[in-house]
Amino acid sequence: MKNKKNIILLSIIIIIIVVISVITFIFLKKKNDNTNNTSTSKDKFATYYPKVSNVLKEDNILKQLFYSNPDITEELVTFENKTYYGLSDKYNIKDVSEIYTKINKTYTINYKKELFNDINNYNSFVNYNNKVYINIKKKCFIENYDEKLLSIKNVENENITYIYDKKEYVVSFWDDIYLIDSSPFSC
Repeated sequence: MKNKKNIILLSIIIIIIVVISVITFIFLKKKNDNTNNTSTSKDKFATYYPKVSNVLKEDNILKQLFYSNPDITEELVTFENKTYYGLSDKYNIKDVSEIYTKINKTYTINYKKELFNDINNYNSFVNYNNKVYINIKKKCFIENYDEKLLSIKNVENENITYIYDKKEYVVSFWDDIYLIDSSPFSC
């Protein structure tokens, strides 16, 4: 009888150890899966973040050039009775065509239509003696881009929803081309 009790007690202990082992295994597996998901999410963020950040930097520069009072030099030229100021070397733009190339590499077609609906109201540019000059018509304030205000919210299909300064915007992408579809920088 005593031997039978020992066998039953040993069986119960073995069952308890097996149950605890199974529960521990399941818990550790679940914890490992969550860690992998977090890692995958961070990888996705790391992949898209610099590309969105770069296109936002370009957007900010272009908006400052067209809508704001960009950095200028003291050089002046008069063209068609309008005063043009030398564009600062900070923008690294040597020719007006570079500005329009940047526009094509920064914005979706729909956003370009909306953005430059009435181009005559915005700052204008001319080339003179291998330098770009700007006639400032619009003097609204466009804040400088601050990367700390950027976060990626969602990546779905060919759209990246990003948050800049607590508001949502969209960047579209195809292959390795990222284009602004909505922007935090406006007048």
